[in-house]
Amino acid sequence: MPLWIHDPLMAKKSHLRKGPRGWLETVVEFIKYAAFIAWKLGDLVDTWATLNEPIIIAEIGYMIPESGFPLSVRNLSAFKKATMNLILAHARAYDVIREWDTIKADEDSKGPAQVGVIHNLIPI
Repeated sequence: MPLWIHDPLMAKKSHLRKGPRGWLETVVEFIKYAAFIAWKLGDLVDTWATLNEPIIIAEIGYMIPESGFPLSVRNLSAFKKATMNLILAHARAYDVIREWDTIKADEDSKGPAQVGVIHNLIPI
């Protein structure tokens, strides 16, 4: 994420009280970005992935500080909020991509906008 959306050093130093805090508050900016990209690239893209392994961002960033992954804090309420915001961001991005990408890029595709999320699976 760009520093104007998420500054991991400032957020960690202030215990998530100051600075741009990424997924704790950036759902609207993500949705605007998804809509813009779908509008600009819809004629070239038919298959979209809104997020890549979103639980990693929340789990490692907010629950396993020893990982060194930004944000590197342990905060259960921040983990829950980031997780909910990632879910909301995907759902709303799905909506705006389907709204703004109405042109089929490839004749063989199933439609102009197939939208999903990339999950990581850890067998236990």
